Amino acid sequence: MPRLEKRRSLQHLTVCALFAALISVLSPIAVPIGPIPVSLGLLGVLITAATLSPVGSLTAVAVFMALGLCGLPVFSGGGSGAMIFVGPTGGYLWSYLLVAPLVSLFCRLVRRARSNVAAIFWTSLACLAGVVICYICGTVQYIFLMQTSLLSALAVCVLPFLPFDIAKSILAAYLATKLKNILGTRV
Repeated sequence: MPRLEKRRSLQHLTVCALFAALISVLSPIAVPIGPIPVSLGLLGVLITAATLSPVGSLTAVAVFMALGLCGLPVFSGGGSGAMIFVGPTGGYLWSYLLVAPLVSLFCRLVRRARSNVAAIFWTSLACLAGVVICYICGTVQYIFLMQTSLLSALAVCVLPFLPFDIAKSILAAYLATKLKNILGTRV
């Protein structure tokens, strides 16, 4: 492998590790407002997805999940272990594996925005699409495990979180736009 390729590969792995660390630091920060807490984990995933390539964002999320599966307290509220994935809120967590590459792909498609305002707008929409994916996965698993109705699940799993997740999407878009300018286009 030529020297330049090794350097780019090392840079890519380092950036992925830094974003995995970002998700790992943000995710345990949770405020309980009911059976499902408001967590900053999705914010970390959205920043990662909007900044990195689909492969890079998926790598960072997979590393974050591997850390939690190994017992490090990186999940919402400081949780860890495989049982979280099969619990009532596990669908939100495993949805990150879908959210990261899909949001990143959408951001790549609209990357040619002519201004930062346009880039933030389109990236916010991509992040909101990621939130919808997260809601779908999490709510379906919640309905299945809690044996509740769709309306009841939406009242518990979606409606209380809409304002927070809209704000997270806009903040993630803003921060990702700034980070892409700092990191360059090779991430």
